[in-house]
Amino acid sequence: MCGIQAQVAAAAELALAARVTRVTRSQVRAALWDTRTLAKTWTVRGTLHLHPADELGTWLAARRGTREWTEGRWRAREGLGAREGSRLMDAIADALDGRSLTRTALADEVRRRAGSRIADRIGSGWAYLLGPAATAGILCHGPPQGSSATFVRADQWLGGRPRPDPTDALHEVARRFVATYGPATPHGFREWFYVDQDEAEAVFHLLAPELVTVEVDGRQAYLPAGDDADRSAARSVRLLPEYDCYVMGFRERHQLVSPAARDRARQRLLNAAKRHGIMPVGFVTSQLRSERSGPALPTGSVTFLLTDIEGSTGLLQRLGDRYAALLADIRAVIRGCVHRAGGREVDARAVRVRRAAGGARISLVHPAGAGRRSHAHPQCRRLAKAGTLISCST
Repeated sequence: MCGIQAQVAAAAELALAARVTRVTRSQVRAALWDTRTLAKTWTVRGTLHLHPADELGTWLAARRGTREWTEGRWRAREGLGAREGSRLMDAIADALDGRSLTRTALADEVRRRAGSRIADRIGSGWAYLLGPAATAGILCHGPPQGSSATFVRADQWLGGRPRPDPTDALHEVARRFVATYGPATPHGFREWFYVDQDEAEAVFHLLAPELVTVEVDGRQAYLPAGDDADRSAARSVRLLPEYDCYVMGFRERHQLVSPAARDRARQRLLNAAKRHGIMPVGFVTSQLRSERSGPALPTGSVTFLLTDIEGSTGLLQRLGDRYAALLADIRAVIRGCVHRAGGREVDARAVRVRRAAGGARISLVHPAGAGRRSHAHPQCRRLAKAGTLISCST
């Protein structure tokens, strides 16, 4: 299966249940946290997946065989030099030596060893820099503490494992991709494993003696040699859960859903969004433009700023009626920062109190670069200390 998507633990358990006869949730969790025959970490596309523990080395080595790793692109995105990147990895390995830590605790330990700039990124709501540490083979997920994920030293948790050659591992992963998801194309592999297009094409070229060419909807695709039998007569139908690895974003949807079915689903989503007062930003742009009112949104390169209040349910319970004033203050500060940078508000709402959450969810959009200026504002820095989660994406 080439791994099970595991950003949502329940979805991963359902994905296994759809394929493994009579498997139970307790068995999956026992395999992860007791027998350790399954491992959870960042692999395919740099996202969380479950893998057999004895195969994890292949998946991590394959990630290290991509340009994303060999050219240090992850360091460039974080503004780290080679020495800083090495220092980060050493700090994480030292912090996790002989113990498991939550993300917050790990960030605190790394702060003592490598400084605040790096540690703040680890402690963010998006857990930046943990993925590269996983790719390096330093950490993986450990047993959760309540609702909090923990991290452990991979070598100590799973035992010493061989480290395959990265190039060989990348070729092996491509073989498994074609065998699992074929008929497959280099473009599909690119989207699935997150590599450059010419990287994907080079891998398929090297594997050419092992593949056969087939035609799918008038286009060329590949299967493992000897695996080109006619399977057009389906014998059964299986319902798959959300985030299932078979229907994730890398797969071209026309293979799975007819245009008429897509149009019906799209219209149902838009109708539901209107009924509940939700604006699904960026979804089906042409349709949203006809549904929107007010000034047009910026086009071209833009930066999205998303914010939320950390621990909002607990704050609501503690503050009661005073929570509304806090919410108004936070919104005012964020709006002020963004508007001074030339941004525009798309949506702002609080989840209804009767649903036991009072988080301020605010989405703003503005020309690229404005987000960096708003981050420098002292009020935004105070918000971060107050437990307001802020994320920018350009």
